[in-house]
Parts: sequence; C-alpha cells; structure tokens
Amino acid sequence: MPSRSVSVVLKALTLVALFASCATTGSISSYRSGDLIIYSGTNYNSKTISDDHCATATEKAMALLDFPGSFLLDTAALPFSISLQLVAALAQTEKAESRFDWMSYYDRERLRRGCGAARQP
Repeated sequence: MPSRSVSVVLKALTLVALFASCATTGSISSYRSGDLIIYSGTNYNSKTISDDHCATATEKAMALLDFPGSFLLDTAALPFSISLQLVAALAQTEKAESRFDWMSYYDRERLRRGCGAARQP
C-alpha cells in the first residue's frame, strides 16, 4: 500500500493532468488585453457546444465533458480573474498591437483552425 505522501502526489498530478487541457487554463494562459477573462473557460465551452458551423461532434462532446471542470476552475479562479480584468480595464490606454487584439479567445481559436474569420464588433 502506497504511503500517504505518494497518494497525495499522485492525486495532485492527476488534477494537473485533468486541468492541463481545460478550457479555463487555455483561455487564461493565452490572455490578451481586452479578452473577457471572468468565466472564460465556461464561456468557451458553451460557445463550442452551440457552434454548428465549425465545431465537430468530437469537439462538442469534449467541451461538454470539460464544462463542469471549467466551471469549477473558473469559480476557484474568480478572485484572480476579477483582479486581472480590472487591471486590464484600467490599463486600456495603449493601442491595439495587431488586428487580432479585438478577437476573443474563442474567435482566435476559430481563425487558427481555419473556420473563417470572425466578425469584428
């Protein structure tokens, strides 16, 4: 029987592996100024599930499986997300760096996968 410390390490590694491909970690790690970061993983999953143009059935199923974990991680990261969103809003004095800065994480992913250009607001 493994010791308690080995069990804790294995559980921690399992959680890291589960959240490594989570939509929340993807959207936070690729954050750009102007993105909505509050509940961004949950937002990404809901857009993927409702997308009939670009998302495949497999992507929709993966988003559906990822939805509860993203919701939990978004909720746990809410204090960080709110502070990051406030700091970004206060520092919004610089010009856009490229033509992709207005795009959300979801729109950049669609463009990267070749699903057509997103509409500019």
